[in-house]
Amino acid sequence: MQGADYPQDWSYRLICVDENAATQAAKEVFGDRIFDLKPRNSSRNGAFISLDLNCSVLSEEDKKNLNTMLLKQSGIKMIL
Repeated sequence: MQGADYPQDWSYRLICVDENAATQAAKEVFGDRIFDLKPRNSSRNGAFISLDLNCSVLSEEDKKNLNTMLLKQSGIKMIL
């Protein structure tokens, strides 16, 4: 089985309580890197929203590091 070719496009589904906080968290993690963040769904009671974050990852390690850094942000509760 061959490894994946990098860089490659990747998507994270972020679960958060506030879109602005999640946007700020993504900006902090990605810095100057290009990413696209779009609202997806909200829970019935409006307590949580999901956002699709699309970006380019440079390697498997980069993908895991971004995931870890995103989860450390207070504006992000979970990543699917």
